[in-house]
Amino acid sequence: MISYIIIGIVAVLSPVIGYFMGAVRMITCFAGIIVAAITAPMISPLLKDLLPKIKITSPFWQDFFGPGIAFLLVLLVFFGISFAVHYLPENYFRTRHDEVTRLKWSRLIQRSGVFVGLLTGFAFLIATGFLVNSFGYSTDLFSGASKPKGFEELSSTRDGFEKLGLREISGTFDSTSDEFYDLVETIATIYNSPSPDVRYRLTAYPPFLSKIPNDSFYRSIASDEALKGLFDKQGNFNEIYGNKNVQDALKNMPIYEELKEIDLADLKQFVQTGKSEKYSENKVVGRWKLDAGQSSRTMLREMNEISRAILPVVRKAFVDVQIQLIATLDGNFTTELSVPSEKIQQYLAEQAQGNRRDRRTIELPVNPDNNSQSNSFNPGPDQNNPQYSQDFQNTYGTSGQGFNNQSESALRNQQEQMLALQRRQREAKSAAADPEAEIKKILGEFSKSTQGKWEKVNYKYKFSFQGGKTLEVLVLDGDLKVIDADKQFVFYPDI
Repeated sequence: MISYIIIGIVAVLSPVIGYFMGAVRMITCFAGIIVAAITAPMISPLLKDLLPKIKITSPFWQDFFGPGIAFLLVLLVFFGISFAVHYLPENYFRTRHDEVTRLKWSRLIQRSGVFVGLLTGFAFLIATGFLVNSFGYSTDLFSGASKPKGFEELSSTRDGFEKLGLREISGTFDSTSDEFYDLVETIATIYNSPSPDVRYRLTAYPPFLSKIPNDSFYRSIASDEALKGLFDKQGNFNEIYGNKNVQDALKNMPIYEELKEIDLADLKQFVQTGKSEKYSENKVVGRWKLDAGQSSRTMLREMNEISRAILPVVRKAFVDVQIQLIATLDGNFTTELSVPSEKIQQYLAEQAQGNRRDRRTIELPVNPDNNSQSNSFNPGPDQNNPQYSQDFQNTYGTSGQGFNNQSESALRNQQEQMLALQRRQREAKSAAADPEAEIKKILGEFSKSTQGKWEKVNYKYKFSFQGGKTLEVLVLDGDLKVIDADKQFVFYPDI
């Protein structure tokens, strides 16, 4: 609706204004529109401190109205100049020619002013359409849960200009690269996606893998929790646009130079599918995560060498081990190891508690005849007499008539002493063993080195760790397998 009002006003007023102002003034104003369109982006930063005073505080609307106000100021200057320009021929015909010639000239200027006025009005609409299209383009893509104030009107105005064909006409004067618009569309795809995995996948795009940890700009974007939160909940576009890192990207950082190095069509495909055709030749390049459960199946020999006192803890904790491996396009790789120390302590505590629950007091059999002088134990076929197992007799030295000479209390004391000794031995052995150290021993080079270099050898890859060790690597069925003797560390894509 707003677009039709703007076009109607310009269509009616421009010829009328052109008739009364004359062709000379309108030509000057037409030139002013061209100059204003070129210089407005340069002048608008100078108005940054002025805009908050007129209640324009949003960074988005400041960037929208800033060039618009600068455009009008430049046009107003040329409007004033037009009177000085008109004075020169007007004065010439008034002083050098007769009245009839002057009137003919005035009538010619007025009538031709109608055409020039229409031309100037059309130029004004193109400039307005360019401004509306540039900013309305973003508001349509980042709709979010609810559009901020003014976005609905801006979007409808842009749609109206598009229906009337002004969008295509104003687009011919747009010097912004197509790559920038492709990037905006890609970011909008991430913003509008309901899955957080899509947003996480962006950081795994091969060219970004080396930039995020090494480049301060990319690192600040990736670590901006506030910006992540806005994307996760599809927050207000005004807040996203006003984010400090976003503003740095748009105004201060060499983002346009970076865009030349990125295939945005391939980036969009990667964000949607997790696969890149451009970088598919080197399958090892990417971000990988250890599949501890599958890897542990190839480590039986190492597991068998671990003390039985802590083996259950090591097996449970190994499943919680996390290793992130990042192989970049420049032939380098880095690893980040996380051993679950807190869970190891938890498993140790649970095991100790279970051992205490499993302790049972062995009750000695007592002859029901308390008046008997001899509580004899006669291991015979008589099923009515209580019998000790052979293991118990061997352990406590009780067999046959030897047991008849020992009192019940003496045996009970011996039993408790030996159980206490065995318990102390087990606890001492368990305390001396370190589950975390055993896990790192199993992990080998991954617990010693955090970086290295990779190279492709035929259909295989070779990882040369910083510590000097070299391991063979295969990429099969989408998984990365690092072979270390008879062990295999299996990684899956972390995207």
